[in-house]
Amino acid sequence: MQRLFYGYPIFLDEDGFLSPLFFTEVEVEHRGGDRFVVRPTDPEEILLNHHVFRRQHVQLEELRAIQEELERPYGSFADRLRAAFEALGLPSPEFSPKCLEPYPKTDSPRNRWINRPILFKSERSVYTYHLRRELEALAEYERLFSALGETAAGVIAGIEAPTQGKPTGRRQAPPPLLPVLPLNGGQEAAARIGLEAPLTVVTGPPGTGKSQVVVDLLASFAVAGRPVLFASKNNKAVDVVRARLRAILGAERDWTLRLGSRKAMEDSHQEMSARLAGLRPDAVPPTPAPKLLYGLEEEVAAVRGRIEKLEHARVKYVGHERDRRVAEGLAEPAWVQSWVPGGTLPDLQRVERLTATAEAVAGRRPVGLWLKVKRALFPTALRRSIRAELASLAAALPEHVRDDLEATVDHPDADPFASLAAACGRLARLVRWRAAEDACERALAALRDEEPADVLARHLDELQHRRAELACDELRGAWTRRLAPRAGSVRYALDQYFDLSSRLRRSRGSTFFQVLEQFKGTVQSVGTDLPVWIVTNLSVRNALPLEPALFDLVIIDEASQCDIPSALPLLFRARRALIIGDSRQLRHIS
Repeated sequence: MQRLFYGYPIFLDEDGFLSPLFFTEVEVEHRGGDRFVVRPTDPEEILLNHHVFRRQHVQLEELRAIQEELERPYGSFADRLRAAFEALGLPSPEFSPKCLEPYPKTDSPRNRWINRPILFKSERSVYTYHLRRELEALAEYERLFSALGETAAGVIAGIEAPTQGKPTGRRQAPPPLLPVLPLNGGQEAAARIGLEAPLTVVTGPPGTGKSQVVVDLLASFAVAGRPVLFASKNNKAVDVVRARLRAILGAERDWTLRLGSRKAMEDSHQEMSARLAGLRPDAVPPTPAPKLLYGLEEEVAAVRGRIEKLEHARVKYVGHERDRRVAEGLAEPAWVQSWVPGGTLPDLQRVERLTATAEAVAGRRPVGLWLKVKRALFPTALRRSIRAELASLAAALPEHVRDDLEATVDHPDADPFASLAAACGRLARLVRWRAAEDACERALAALRDEEPADVLARHLDELQHRRAELACDELRGAWTRRLAPRAGSVRYALDQYFDLSSRLRRSRGSTFFQVLEQFKGTVQSVGTDLPVWIVTNLSVRNALPLEPALFDLVIIDEASQCDIPSALPLLFRARRALIIGDSRQLRHIS
């Protein structure tokens, strides 16, 4: 079924191309002769053509906000149109709804807005056609649909793998992380989770190291000989990661398969065949001793632990310093200013208990039955007891503090119990302040005992770069060493793979299924020796059969630009998935 769209108004550019500012999907009904009726499929949906704004060099973040504003419900289309031209920074044209302009001709003036709608059909490329066929296959074929639970697509759909039946034997421990590019603590944690979790989502703005996580994961699977699929809707994102891997491996030892369009397949076939033909067993690059890498792993972990300890000490000191400032503000200013360090302070718990008792009998907090009875029957004895305890606690304090406390207790105009409560409260605030001061000093001393943060950070950076250098040597050496003795057979399997992928596109009927079975086996065979496969979402069908869990992991990059339909066949081809993107980027536009 052909999809049709109605667009208005239209812009005629200098090359003679027409672009609508707004558009909506419509249905067209033929009423006989030359009469047609056009109806929107969704009367509430009016979409903005973002390409018009991209030509004005509007930034993606701003464009997203403009889209959300202009696609929301408006009082009238005229208001929406006026707001759109304001966003473009252009004066709003005076379009008459009763007088449409004629359709432009080849000699019409260019670079102008035209008061005229257009009806246009959707474009459907061969890639979209292939995607639709794969989605239909997933829905139609019981063998494929029942296998969803074994794949990352099943994780997304909430379908669990079957617990009964013959075990597949494909469950393996995750490969060890090989950080060929240095990772900080957060990046490394994300990478380690991505190695084993059924579904991992990594988000962050540009510059937060998402591509470093991707490259390290691909390197980890490459050394382990475990198949991994890297994909994106964006060719540029795919090629950036491929270029970073090639920079590490070297052009002559780049064993990654960059697949997709027919040209990409042909280029990859030629390049890989030439590399394998020229691979000699004696030309394998050396690899570092495992103890070196393991030792560096331990050193990195130890330094990170010291940095975490330092940060914990800093946070602790900041908390104590905050408490100290609050306590100092509550204590008597004269006592704070005249205080001389040293001497003995009363026990804080005893002071707190006495203060609670004094405030209870003074009516400032709830009072228990026994204390209420004592106050009613023996008030003088109770006052004498509280005062004696107060004097005992204050005995070691400076003389002027003791005098101030006695003056508070003996205040002639105050209730005796209220005076005792006030004196106890003053003492409690003093002791709290001194306790906070002592805690702050201890925390500061502990902080000073640690090595400075900048020194630890430099040391960690040096260790990580050294570890990355050894990891790069490990990647180059281990991968090439695994291939070198089998270069001939790998090349033969690779030739078979490319031949079958080409034949599969031309096959029909029973021949198609015969070729498909051979193709599946060849992909699995090649994937053991060349485990890193790189494609774009819409070209994956050219490179891989629609088979469940061909890969241990699929990594989908620039996920905010990716639509769900084109991601599903990718997820179906892997057991686990790592989704990477920036939630603040411009969303996918169909």
